[in-house]
Amino acid sequence: MKKSCAPFHPEHLFSHNGASMQSHKKENSGKAKRLVSKLGLNVVRQYYRETGDWYAPILGYPCALFDPYGYIVLSEQADLDRHKIKVYKGDRIFVDNGISSLTGYTYLPISEERSLQPTSNLILLDRRVQDLRNRGPISRPAGNTKPNLVKGASHPEIQRLPAVKAWILQEAKGICELCRQRGPFLTHQGESYLEVHHVVQLAGGGPDTVENSVALCPNCHRLLHFGVDADSQRQKLYLAVPRVKGE
Repeated sequence: MKKSCAPFHPEHLFSHNGASMQSHKKENSGKAKRLVSKLGLNVVRQYYRETGDWYAPILGYPCALFDPYGYIVLSEQADLDRHKIKVYKGDRIFVDNGISSLTGYTYLPISEERSLQPTSNLILLDRRVQDLRNRGPISRPAGNTKPNLVKGASHPEIQRLPAVKAWILQEAKGICELCRQRGPFLTHQGESYLEVHHVVQLAGGGPDTVENSVALCPNCHRLLHFGVDADSQRQKLYLAVPRVKGE
């Protein structure tokens, strides 16, 4: 198994001190053991990661990797290669796009209430969005006119509502609301990829509501942030999408 050289240690993403880091690891270990027991999985090792990407070194097979919404069982070491899971220095493993992107990922039975909870973690946001969409049609959400700020590792982060993003993507049906072209590629869920853009940025005090959100292809999304004609394109967006309210 060829090991990669990681550009950073995964724990650098967190601001825990040594004692709290050990507590965090113990908590994750406890969650994984409880899930294995509840599900009756026949594994010798289990690992839990809130973001579903970095995991501790695997010390035995078969093992289960968990995130908040599901899990995947690895039967043998060769499964790392089959799933293109990277092994870094110290034998920690990294899963591009999280374990939910892997073939064989199984969703846990979770409550809709949990999927509706706001979060500043973009990986968790996308997981909750996907869970809501898997449940069927989404009613138009009220949103949040004053999104909450939470303490991040290096700066305050804004909590976003999964239902807002889920509804915007549902209504767009894979078509960019600015250029009216289909998203440039298919996602793991088999739909055209789009990004959700807040017309008045959340960092600038904008609301996290469907009236301030649009679904855009990556090109149009960057255009509205960095294009020389961003202002004129924004005006075009106001005319094209009646629900969007101007500044």
